[in-house]
Amino acid sequence: MFVVFAVVFAGLGAMLLAWILGSVVRLRADVRRRRKSIDRDLPFVLDMMTLCVESGLGLHSALQQAERHGVPGYLREELVHALSDMRAGMPRVAALRALADRCNCPSVHRWIAALIQADGLGMSIGMLLREHASQCRTDRFQRAEKLALEAPVKMLLPLIACIFPCTFIVLAFPIVMQMWQAAP
Repeated sequence: MFVVFAVVFAGLGAMLLAWILGSVVRLRADVRRRRKSIDRDLPFVLDMMTLCVESGLGLHSALQQAERHGVPGYLREELVHALSDMRAGMPRVAALRALADRCNCPSVHRWIAALIQADGLGMSIGMLLREHASQCRTDRFQRAEKLALEAPVKMLLPLIACIFPCTFIVLAFPIVMQMWQAAP
């Protein structure tokens, strides 16, 4: 009787562990997808804000325009959340820092830190946004180049394990057949 209970509880424990591990894997994949989406959408939002600021709008109005006309995605949702925090009475600096913390993305943290510093010092925000958008695009291009350079190394094992043996079989089969037929 004890053995039956032990086996049942061990099976339930294994199923629970598999469910927990599956949830963790799905959660990490969701975080990775969210971070990629934010990194992809950030240069467009920065360009839109640059246009707004250079056409005479303030920082808050530029954020509203980026939220209203931005690409649908996680970054736009975070802008909506930050602007609603500002409308609820939260100071702009605190709302922007909360946006950076929620996004948990290095490029957004750099953007928000530079934006807060420029706003506090009275610097030109348009030039800052333009340069940051350019830097985000450059970083993205460099990541793509790095992945492209890693691709041949990653293809080496499947090439050696799958394609070369098949090629050798196709090339060696006629030779072996001729040798077999020529043997007395």
